[in-house]
Amino acid sequence: MKNMESIIEILLLIVFKIPGAIVRWLLSGCKRPLKNYIDNGDAYLDGSIGLVTIVLIVILLTKLLT
Repeated sequence: MKNMESIIEILLLIVFKIPGAIVRWLLSGCKRPLKNYIDNGDAYLDGSIGLVTIVLIVILLTKLLT
């Protein structure tokens, strides 16, 4: 069961890391290449930012479409 949790955690980090890195890149004014944010960024910070961003987008879309 411990291995399954590790696999899920890794998959979630991969799924949410890239959107989080894109948000950080946009908020920094696109001064450095996006690749720097993806490769050198903190995976947990990028994952958290990506998760929050996706949740906010889903909430906004559900409010606008209902």
